[in-house]
Amino acid sequence: ASGGFASPTGPTTTTTEQRTLEAKMIEETVLPPTPADVDARSRFAWPLRGSVMTGFGDQVDGVRSDGINIAAPMGSPVRATADGEVVYRGSELDGYGNRLLVRQEGGWVSAYANTDAILVRKGDFVRQGQVVAKVGRTGSVSSPQLHFQLRRNLQPQDPELALQGGITGSQSARL
Repeated sequence: ASGGFASPTGPTTTTTEQRTLEAKMIEETVLPPTPADVDARSRFAWPLRGSVMTGFGDQVDGVRSDGINIAAPMGSPVRATADGEVVYRGSELDGYGNRLLVRQEGGWVSAYANTDAILVRKGDFVRQGQVVAKVGRTGSVSSPQLHFQLRRNLQPQDPELALQGGITGSQSARL
């Protein structure tokens, strides 16, 4: 096999652009988080690189956010923040669009919402850094983003603090 893309009329040669695209697709799905994605003080890694548009807690408009919203280009890879089991995938909750829940040790659950595509199934075990979804614009959002929550024993926790190891139980075992 030539490693190139096949066309209806037969195999074609692989262009530099196609090889770059293939390498990017592989990189997005199998590489572990980079040091910039993981704070050594935390057991959690950032699920996505992007700007935090909405922080945790009470907002200026009086609405409370139980997570953070991270802006990113449509289709950007969303990675598991920590090892765990997929316990829910669906779109039944109004406003959240396509949503994924992963249960981690210690009573933690990570939630990824407003995704375009969910790439894992209920019951799957995911590893930290594994691509589990793609950024979307589903639910009540008007631009591509990820709504990311961390809960401990069902209680919402500030994801930014947890990602920095600033919440009891979110610290890395490496310390």
